[in-house]
Amino acid sequence: MARAGATTCIRYCGTAARSLAGDFLFARWASEGHLFAVKSTYTIKELQRETAAAVRVAEKGALVTITRHDRPVVHVISDERLGAMLETMELLADPDFMRELKRVKAGGQKFHPVSSLAD
Repeated sequence: MARAGATTCIRYCGTAARSLAGDFLFARWASEGHLFAVKSTYTIKELQRETAAAVRVAEKGALVTITRHDRPVVHVISDERLGAMLETMELLADPDFMRELKRVKAGGQKFHPVSSLAD
């Protein structure tokens, strides 16, 4: 699926992986375990014909890229992914959260199993 001569690098993202060398998303049906290719880059003309397919790919959590003259002009992501990104940005902007995150990373936080909590 990747372009000839290109180095294929797969990055896993949940149940999907994207080939950085090609224009396809490699996804796995959880129930069947089969790997299949789904288009993740569309030209504007292709998007006009295949809008529903592009939206389905984005709904599954993939980043869909729309190009004009081989240059990316728009990216489409699902509402769920956008919400997660905004929540992450809000947390990273919170000084109290960042202080606690640094403390956890430094090993200054002690964790206990849930079973140790009183009823």
